[in-house]
Amino acid sequence: MKLSALCLSCLLIFGITSLQVALAQAEAASTEVIETCPLPEKPSIPNGLKSTEEEMLEAQKSIKDYITKGEAVLVCLDGLRQSWGETASEEQLQINDLFHNKMVDEMQAIGELFNSAVRAYKGRRE
Repeated sequence: MKLSALCLSCLLIFGITSLQVALAQAEAASTEVIETCPLPEKPSIPNGLKSTEEEMLEAQKSIKDYITKGEAVLVCLDGLRQSWGETASEEQLQINDLFHNKMVDEMQAIGELFNSAVRAYKGRRE
């Protein structure tokens, strides 16, 4: 019984150590991704029911700039992934994928919000 408890303790210690190593690797990968390919600041979306044409046009410009910067982040992430080559850890690949998907999701969400604001703006003018 004591041997089994000792082996269980060993497994727990090794498991915790492995988890700590994995977390440290994931944190290092996150830091590398953030520093190498920082995400752009999200633009504000105007209220289409209250905004002027000038405000809507300025917002459109900001959205286009954001999308351009977001596309550059995706290119950066792809380049970073390639730079790791065959030596990339699973944590690095997962973090890279996470940031890639986050950028794509944010660009889509910002575009959808702006399109809703445009529809509201056009609807009030009709």
